[in-house]
Amino acid sequence: MHGGAVTEVSDINYELVATPDSIALYILDLGKVVDIKGATATVT
Repeated sequence: MHGGAVTEVSDINYELVATPDSIALYILDLGKVVDIKGATATVT
């Protein structure tokens, strides 16, 4: 959807999109956006 790498686990789609200055993770549950407000992540 956004041009990134996509994987599916238990009907949830994860799409990781990396650009030179940012990384975004999109999560969809059966086609609906998952609310991840307040979530944090670390990229190493």
